[in-house]
Amino acid sequence: MSTPPSPAAFRIFDWRILPLLAVTAIVMAVLVHRIAGADAFLDTLLNADGWLVASTLPIAGLNLLLSAARWRVVVEAMGYRLGFVRTVGVVLATWPLAVITPSRASDVVRAVLVRDVVPPWAGAGSVMAEKLADIQSLCLLAIAGASYFQLWSLVAGFVGLLLAEWAGIVVLVRFAPEVKKVRPLRKHAARIDNLLLAFEALRRSKSHLARLIGLSLVAMGDTILIAYALLRAMGVDVRLDQVAALWPVASFVGMLPLTVSGLGTRDATFHYLLQLTSETPHPEAPVLAATFLYVLIASWVLAIVGVPFMVRAAMTLRRSTVSAPPPDDPSSSPANGAD
Repeated sequence: MSTPPSPAAFRIFDWRILPLLAVTAIVMAVLVHRIAGADAFLDTLLNADGWLVASTLPIAGLNLLLSAARWRVVVEAMGYRLGFVRTVGVVLATWPLAVITPSRASDVVRAVLVRDVVPPWAGAGSVMAEKLADIQSLCLLAIAGASYFQLWSLVAGFVGLLLAEWAGIVVLVRFAPEVKKVRPLRKHAARIDNLLLAFEALRRSKSHLARLIGLSLVAMGDTILIAYALLRAMGVDVRLDQVAALWPVASFVGMLPLTVSGLGTRDATFHYLLQLTSETPHPEAPVLAATFLYVLIASWVLAIVGVPFMVRAAMTLRRSTVSAPPPDDPSSSPANGAD
């Protein structure tokens, strides 16, 4: 069983990102040069509505706060307390790493940064629970959007994915006692308990679960507004209901660990679905310019803001005299985490 990141694993740069960067560059080059046309793409960006583009910045900032709020809800359900300001700081510190890691997997580094409050395995489990809630929200919105345009094959695929996620969580939590009896896993029983603490806490606390799902859906709506504003800023004549229906599908494809921050895969998927559901075709350059700019606004701006937080966190961890993370003892978990 793999362990959550140790302080020593908190790296500002990992050479393993280079192949992913290469694939991303190739995909972007094909989309911009072969499909949109480099001149048309650049001209679209230069003539965009600057006020509409600027209006997306506070919406992206709200998305950061929603991310921190969702994680804090999970931590509170487990019985731990993190101040909101510290939670935002930790999320910002891991944001630069997360945007260049497939599927934002390095968000689990949060567990390292709060190990003085939450045991590392429990912290890793809290991040897992939050991310699974996001996937559930994307699936629900994608099902609704695909149904709206009668894309039944997509509906079936996302329904199957949602059912698989629910079944996996149920099996993981319900059969944990049996799993811990397996001989190779017996010595990891305490770690397994802590890893699953978030799921068990949310199962017991319906109010925390409802808040988590609600915040996750609001955050997805937030990203839809950013995408819609950018499309309009680029001159794309698109309806809000069309973006609301199709963007969750494209966002899910962008979560797949194929390119950096979903660049190219999200864009191509949304462009294809937009053309499929529109009565008249949309020019490629404005659509791709808007979706490329979405990544810059919704992810990379926050990543740049988060760099000082990341550097500070890395320096703090390196100066730490703690030789090992706090023990993952289930008995150390507060008992007031669920209601």
